[in-house]
Parts: sequence; C-alpha cells; structure tokens
Amino acid sequence: MIPDIIPNALVFKVDEGVLDGAYKDVVADIKRLTKAWVGLPTHEAVFSYHLPGSTRQFVPLSFQVPDDPDAIDEIVSDIPELNRVYPTRNLNWVAENKKKPRQKTRIKKSKPKPDPSNFKYGYDVTKINPKLLHMIEPEARAKGKEFADLLEGFPFAEKTAAENRNFIEFEVIARLEYRFPDIADVNRFLGGAVVRGLRMIADPKNQSRLPFDWHQVFGSMFQHNHPGAWINCCVYAEQDLKLQDYKARKAPQPKARGIVSRYTENAIERDHIVEAAEAFG
Repeated sequence: MIPDIIPNALVFKVDEGVLDGAYKDVVADIKRLTKAWVGLPTHEAVFSYHLPGSTRQFVPLSFQVPDDPDAIDEIVSDIPELNRVYPTRNLNWVAENKKKPRQKTRIKKSKPKPDPSNFKYGYDVTKINPKLLHMIEPEARAKGKEFADLLEGFPFAEKTAAENRNFIEFEVIARLEYRFPDIADVNRFLGGAVVRGLRMIADPKNQSRLPFDWHQVFGSMFQHNHPGAWINCCVYAEQDLKLQDYKARKAPQPKARGIVSRYTENAIERDHIVEAAEAFG
C-alpha cells in the first residue's frame, strides 16, 4: 500500500508533448533499466506525466530504486521521452493529482532538440565513451547475442554446482579473448568488471540465489543495454545478493517465550529422571 505522502521519491518526468500511448513503453523501459542501478533501494519510483489541459499527474510504480546520480544521467539519455529524473522528499502525490490546472501566463522556452547527426543505431554517440563506441555496431551486437545465448539457463540444472563453476571458468572466461575479443576489450576498459561478474555468478554459494532477471541485465548486457549502463550491469547480481543478506540480517529473529522455554526445560529434565528411575527398576 503506497502512502499518500511518500517520504523519499524518485520522479521520472515526461513532458506534455509525449503522447499517452507511449507511457506504457516508457514505464517498461524505466523498470528494465533501473534493475541495473547500484545501491540499496531507498526511493519509491514515481512516474509523472502531463496531459494537455490537465494538471501534472504522479503515479507510484510500486517498486523502489537507489538514488544513483550517474545512473540517473544515463537513463535520461537512454529514454528520449524523459525530460528529467529527480529525487524529492515528502511527495504528496494524491494532493498533487487533485490540483486544478493553472492558466498559462508566459511562454515556456523549449529545450533544444538533440542533433540527429549525433545518433547512430538509436544511440546518442556523444553519450558513449569512445572506447565503447564500437560495441553499438551490428557485428558487436551479434557477438553480444552469442554471449547471451551462452549464458542462457545458467546455472544449468543438469550440472552440479562445481560443473557450473567450471563451465564459466573454462568455457566462458578462458575463451573470452579468443571467442569474444571485443567483449574482452570492454572487460579491460571496465577494470575486469565483466570477469568479476562472471565469477560471482559462478560461485557455488551464489548459484541458487541469483536474481530471477540476472540474465536480462548482466547476461544480455552487450546485446540490449546501453554501454553507459554496463558497469552497473556487471554488479547487478552482486548488489542483489548483498541486499538479500542485508534483509536477512535486519529480519526479526524469533524469540523463545519464557513460559514455554521453562516448560520445555522442565519436561526434558523430567524425562531424564523418569528414564533413570525405570532403568534401575
């Protein structure tokens, strides 16, 4: 149940010019891309839109996200319909949605449109590090799909945990340079983050705890995700596991009730006495 006043919200704002038919796709993109964000989820995600002749509306999306400034910059670049993403405190979204529209008294200066010459394959190349720019080419994306297919279904049910670990180590990491040279270059540029992510998912103690969508974020990162988000994709599963551990530590531990405990101790003590008496006739 979302409260009327949200203590910490992260607002994903689209402008009046965005058609309402695009809202569903925008929200789906927000959900997909924020899964790779780093940090503990502290802010309620809120979608904000503005239909002509009405007031701006705020819709909680029923999931939380971290306040990750770098990722916020990236998602504004990745989703052209987003005008702004910003954190806010004590958002009374119910009251905001009930406000009456105000008469416009001044002309709003429009933002300059992106230069079409900066876009290639749907990506704004000015937002991509030059050392990763080659990865948006169709050939590199095809290799990204091959990489994703190799990891599809991991951990494999027909293999033991040790066999799954060996698969990642010897069939993926050891052959990365030969089979996926472009991805090996990305790994070097990211300081080994790709290999660290692979070894983290391969760890036998982690295999059964991986988030259900780890492959969508990390496994498919070179096929679908924006190069600016890759460092977050590499640590997505690790951050999820840390969050699981954090929640487990914070979960209240059941305490033995005093009367029941004393009764149990007395019952155990009596059982020993009875057994001893019966043993000696």
